[in-house]
Amino acid sequence: MEIPDEGQPARDELVINLLLAAMACPAAQRDQFVREACVGNPGLLADVQRRVEWECRLNGFLMTPVMSRERMDRPFQAGETVLGRFRIESIAGEGGMGVVYLAFDVKTQRKLALKCPLFEFRKRMPPEARASLSVTHVNVCRVFEIHTAETALGEVDFLTMEFIEGETLASRLSSGPALASEYRDTVARQICAGLGAVHEQGIIHRDMKASNVMLSQDSLGAPRAVIMDFGIAQSSEFFSSHARGTVDYVAPELWKGQPATARSDIYALGVVLHEIFSGGRRPFPPDADWHQRLHGTPPLGCIAKRRLREVVRKCLATDVEQRYADARQIGADLGSRPLRRREWIAGGIGVLGLAAAAPFVKERFWPSPVRLAILPPVIEGQVDPSDGPVMQGFLSDLAYRLKTLRNPRRALMIYKPEEVAEVKGSREGARALGATHAIAIRLRSPSPGETHIAAELFQAGSGGSIKRITATRKGVPGLLLTFQQDLVRMVIEQLNLRTDVQPRPLPESVSLNYFQGLHYIRVDFENSAKALPFFERVIAAAPQSALGYAGLAEALLNMRSLAGGKTAKDVDSRALEAIAKADELDPESAHLRLIAGRFQALAGFYQRAVDECKRAAELDPRDPEAYIKMGTYLFLTKRLAESEAALQFAVTLQPGYYKPHLDLGLLYYERRDFKKAEQEWLEAARLAPGLTLARFNLATIYQRMGRIAEAEALARECLANKRTSKVLELLGDLQEPGEAIESLKEAIRIRPVAYSMWASLATACRRTPA
Repeated sequence: MEIPDEGQPARDELVINLLLAAMACPAAQRDQFVREACVGNPGLLADVQRRVEWECRLNGFLMTPVMSRERMDRPFQAGETVLGRFRIESIAGEGGMGVVYLAFDVKTQRKLALKCPLFEFRKRMPPEARASLSVTHVNVCRVFEIHTAETALGEVDFLTMEFIEGETLASRLSSGPALASEYRDTVARQICAGLGAVHEQGIIHRDMKASNVMLSQDSLGAPRAVIMDFGIAQSSEFFSSHARGTVDYVAPELWKGQPATARSDIYALGVVLHEIFSGGRRPFPPDADWHQRLHGTPPLGCIAKRRLREVVRKCLATDVEQRYADARQIGADLGSRPLRRREWIAGGIGVLGLAAAAPFVKERFWPSPVRLAILPPVIEGQVDPSDGPVMQGFLSDLAYRLKTLRNPRRALMIYKPEEVAEVKGSREGARALGATHAIAIRLRSPSPGETHIAAELFQAGSGGSIKRITATRKGVPGLLLTFQQDLVRMVIEQLNLRTDVQPRPLPESVSLNYFQGLHYIRVDFENSAKALPFFERVIAAAPQSALGYAGLAEALLNMRSLAGGKTAKDVDSRALEAIAKADELDPESAHLRLIAGRFQALAGFYQRAVDECKRAAELDPRDPEAYIKMGTYLFLTKRLAESEAALQFAVTLQPGYYKPHLDLGLLYYERRDFKKAEQEWLEAARLAPGLTLARFNLATIYQRMGRIAEAEALARECLANKRTSKVLELLGDLQEPGEAIESLKEAIRIRPVAYSMWASLATACRRTPA
């Protein structure tokens, strides 16, 4: 065996690998194994033989801890709160590399997994663990942060990770019935996709096996396979890990002391795929010796399909170069047809008969989606002047709370109050947006110092009331928060969403500041600078809540947009600092990822913006907003085919939502495909009949296509809904010179700084007879 020319450390690493590999062999086979592994290098052979001999004399002294394993490997106890934040609930599992606790994060009010490497690995975790933070694939367990805590054994580094509910693939294969073929194929492809994402970030898993794959479900109830425990073991620790359990997943080159690579992970993946497709059997029998594992080709007759046998055989090739180089290619070779949710469910109820089961399936598994419009508040009587902005911010926050409900039973789309206001700020506005349901809020002051709030949930189509709740307050912010909590519960109950209400992380004393800040960044956009002191007060009073930092970042980005990039030098640095702090406090916020994406886009880093949208989509896979933004940023980088794909996917997520069609129309318009642009904007107008923008876009394209009469009719429809300078300018371009002058003069009165309108007015005046 050749020793890498990297000096003594590389040689020591090789010797330790071979020692650990030899100790993993049965005692009678160790000497033969060492001789073959060190063939051609007598110095290495002598060194490894000497160390094996001493290890055998000492009865496994090197492999046996001095202290109790439990004491060393379990630094935390149930009921303990670590770092004043993570409350340990129980041990969720133990593996070859570490112990995993189920913990509750008191700051973010959510469950998560807390992983501590085993005692001998603790000093080697951080470099690889840092790399794992960059992996955000849906089929890989999300790693959030690295923390350090002081314990009786000294400092302990640990990871906070996504908590996955379910069972391991190993447990499912050993104890449950055989996997259904469609479910089995989907799980196999997902594992390949997840491992490909790990390798894409330059990380070697090093401990790929069935017990490190969790079987769970996504938010829609479809299968989700999740790869766990990657990026902790180092090459010299590989056999130390496997000495505690199976060596079936160890690639032949690792037995020879060579370093782990992506292709050694591919070998282990081949073993996992063999188990999946053979009903839980491993390639080699339990009594196989090291010679078979190094040189033998396992029989694959227990895998029924020839195509699957060929894929597994290529993964398990003893020659590294003959194996797959990319795990994603394995997924492609396994077949491209994914498991559809309908098929997955039908497999479990097929015995009922499709006709008999159809009503049950529709009600239980495919409840109709909800498009809920939150109307702008109606304020009556003599109320405090600040109540208007506070109520608008209150409703904007309500929209966010409903939008971020965890795993609701029904698909839920929220139309924000400012979105409804663009159409009509009334019950008609909900219908005009194509909403299925709406919430109306009424605020009045029946007596001095007293404010009465009423909220009504109704069906947007018929206008029929479903539920009404009321509250009365006397300047008590806490009652407003209580009312919002009751309102969220009402929506969950009445719309059969079946999800939990998460407590608010903000104290009552700063809620009004938060609501007023939201008013300026969401409703009174042009005065976003006025939001800064409100969010600064929120941060000062609640520094452990991400909401204040996220609001501050959004306000600063609004200021940057309004100034066209000509803002004070510290705006970008303050926004970036606020995003980073919010991310530290709430790393699972899809909304925050979209804010970060917007920051990157404003700075001109469109690919980074796309990456942030991808992370948002992984965190909240049912929200089309991430894909809409992604499509916009891809369009700005001229990646038109990818932009179109992202927007089309947004359409499939919410088929009744108008917004993706607006952006698709713009994409086709820029590509000069006016026919497709027209189709998309007609669809947006159909889904949101009161939406001015869809009709305005259609009028613009009809003007380009020479369909002047249709363009003018649509422009007049837009004008009847809302008299804006843009609509008046378009109408002026379509009218005869005499009429055009009046339209353009009115447009200039609304927006006197627009150069294009002055130019159009000059042209109309020249064309008008004296």
